[in-house]
Amino acid sequence: MTTSKFELHRDAYGRLVLTTADGQAYDNVSPVRAFPVQAPDDGIALVSTDGKEVGWIDRIEDLPAAVGQLVR
Repeated sequence: MTTSKFELHRDAYGRLVLTTADGQAYDNVSPVRAFPVQAPDDGIALVSTDGKEVGWIDRIEDLPAAVGQLVR
Protein backbone atom coordinates (compact mmCIF):
# COMPACT_ATOMS: atom_id res chain seq x y z
CA MET A 1 0.00 0.00 0.00
CA THR A 2 1.31 3.44 -0.80
CA THR A 3 1.16 6.21 1.74
CA SER A 4 -1.46 8.18 -0.17
CA LYS A 5 -4.12 5.48 -0.42
CA PHE A 6 -5.51 5.10 3.06
CA GLU A 7 -7.30 6.99 5.79
CA LEU A 8 -6.31 7.00 9.44
CA HIS A 9 -8.37 8.35 12.33
CA ARG A 10 -9.07 7.77 16.01
CA ASP A 11 -12.28 6.06 17.08
CA ALA A 12 -14.43 7.05 20.07
CA TYR A 13 -12.04 5.15 22.36
CA GLY A 14 -8.93 6.88 21.02
CA ARG A 15 -7.69 3.86 19.07
CA LEU A 16 -6.28 4.23 15.55
CA VAL A 17 -8.46 2.94 12.72
CA LEU A 18 -6.97 2.34 9.27
CA THR A 19 -9.24 2.29 6.22
CA THR A 20 -7.55 1.10 3.04
CA ALA A 21 -8.26 2.34 -0.50
CA ASP A 22 -10.55 -0.65 -1.09
CA GLY A 23 -12.63 0.16 2.00
CA GLN A 24 -11.26 -2.48 4.38
CA ALA A 25 -11.17 -1.14 7.94
CA TYR A 26 -8.73 -2.27 10.62
CA ASP A 27 -9.45 -1.26 14.21
CA ASN A 28 -6.80 -0.57 16.83
CA VAL A 29 -3.75 -0.53 14.53
CA SER A 30 -0.34 0.42 15.88
CA PRO A 31 2.44 2.26 14.05
CA VAL A 32 5.71 0.33 14.31
CA ARG A 33 9.04 1.74 13.20
CA ALA A 34 10.78 -0.64 10.82
CA PHE A 35 14.09 1.18 10.54
CA PRO A 36 16.65 2.24 13.14
CA VAL A 37 16.48 5.35 15.27
CA GLN A 38 18.57 7.27 12.73
CA ALA A 39 15.46 7.41 10.49
CA PRO A 40 12.54 7.83 12.91
CA ASP A 41 10.13 9.19 10.27
CA ASP A 42 10.85 6.63 7.54
CA GLY A 43 9.56 3.09 7.14
CA ILE A 44 6.56 2.84 9.46
CA ALA A 45 4.38 -0.27 9.41
CA LEU A 46 0.76 -0.13 10.52
CA VAL A 47 0.14 -3.38 12.37
CA SER A 48 -3.19 -4.96 13.33
CA THR A 49 -3.91 -6.44 16.74
CA ASP A 50 -3.04 -9.91 15.46
CA GLY A 51 0.44 -8.72 14.43
CA LYS A 52 -0.12 -8.52 10.67
CA GLU A 53 1.13 -5.57 8.67
CA VAL A 54 -1.93 -3.91 7.14
CA GLY A 55 -0.34 -0.68 5.93
CA TRP A 56 2.99 0.90 5.16
CA ILE A 57 4.21 4.49 5.34
CA ASP A 58 7.40 5.27 3.43
CA ARG A 59 7.87 8.69 5.03
CA ILE A 60 5.72 10.49 7.58
CA GLU A 61 6.44 13.84 5.94
CA ASP A 62 4.66 12.65 2.77
CA LEU A 63 1.39 12.27 4.71
CA PRO A 64 -1.15 15.02 5.28
CA ALA A 65 -0.18 16.89 8.46
CA ALA A 66 -3.13 15.59 10.51
CA VAL A 67 -2.42 11.95 9.60
CA GLY A 68 1.29 12.39 10.28
CA GLN A 69 0.46 13.71 13.74
CA LEU A 70 -1.67 10.63 14.46
CA VAL A 71 1.21 8.35 13.50
CA ARG A 72 3.67 10.26 15.67
